Amino acid sequence: MESLWRTIRATQRPNPETARTRPVGEGDSPSPHWTVWTELLNSKQLLRTAWGMSGLNEGRVLPIVRVVAAAALSVATLLVASFNEHDPYDIVAGPPERVIAGLVPLLAAALVALCVMRPGIGLLAVLLLTPVVNVAQVCWLIVPVQVIAQTIFSVALAAGLILRDPRHVVPPAPATPPTGSTASARTRWRSRISLPVVAAAAMISMLTLAGLSTAMSPDRELSATILLHGILEPASMALFLILVRPTRRYLVWLLVVMAVSVGIGGLLNIVQTVPAMGWSLSVMQTNRLFFSRLTYFNVGLFGEMLAMTTPFLLGLLLANRLGYCRLPRLVVLALAATIPVDLVSLFLTFSKSAYLAAFGGCVVLVLLVIRSRRNRIKLLLAMTILSAAVIPWP
Repeated sequence: MESLWRTIRATQRPNPETARTRPVGEGDSPSPHWTVWTELLNSKQLLRTAWGMSGLNEGRVLPIVRVVAAAALSVATLLVASFNEHDPYDIVAGPPERVIAGLVPLLAAALVALCVMRPGIGLLAVLLLTPVVNVAQVCWLIVPVQVIAQTIFSVALAAGLILRDPRHVVPPAPATPPTGSTASARTRWRSRISLPVVAAAAMISMLTLAGLSTAMSPDRELSATILLHGILEPASMALFLILVRPTRRYLVWLLVVMAVSVGIGGLLNIVQTVPAMGWSLSVMQTNRLFFSRLTYFNVGLFGEMLAMTTPFLLGLLLANRLGYCRLPRLVVLALAATIPVDLVSLFLTFSKSAYLAAFGGCVVLVLLVIRSRRNRIKLLLAMTILSAAVIPWP
């Protein structure tokens, strides 16, 4: 608006040529208002001023589109999550879980808006709060597609990555070719077959086999649901992580989020299962399949998540202790509080494979920290003896 007034003031100066071309009667003088509006309409300055005020030449259209998309997807998520919540499959949710389920639509809508506006932070938020969102058991059946919360988050992350500002994307550092003809000839084929190329080829092969298996399945509808939620959505999350172009600090926060997320899921499972089964270990062992119905549904999957994130959790604390990474004090306290929750949850899975996997991961972590061979051998013997009191070996 200020630039428009500057234009009007500049055009208020008398223009002799325009004044001479206007028919003037006897004793009549050119009107200053007529001169101002004639100059504004006959010149291109008005269009240039309006164009500059609109911000189209400064890249402001994309943020507007992003805000509109975030609002639309957030409202759609709120409606879908509100009208498509379901009770757990074969258990009765307790009062705390029902309260959480009632708040999930608002939480999911906020997560979708964050994924569109800030895809990098949105990806971490989705990974952190997935166990909480799963409590509501959101499921919208559009035959033959089954839409769950993870499906909505994947769409929101894709929209956020497409609509993000390209000026804020850090380009990858160009690879420096080796010097010398001998070195270039020796690394010619190695440069073509790099680690990203191998990973991409493996991912494409897996998706192709999964698609062929679904097409040849006798129950294609059920197979398509498994393909969508079991393969395509996890693969899309991995692709989103690559497209975010993570830094070392971002990867550290990713490990923190994964460790705390599994701890949140374990806490929800403990609060739901232990009182419902009368605080009896024998009853919980008999009904161990119901332990993670609200968060991960499959107790075996939950045991795998515990076995994977427990070494991450200990490794982050050791790295912070040794100075390899600096974590805020609240994050360190959250990681320390997650350790007993993970250990109790791991025990209540009553899964020998999860016990062995978590034990093996922690052993590898400790062996990487200890550099003396003699101390490594002593530690292995001590851990093997002590594990007999914890792990129910067959």
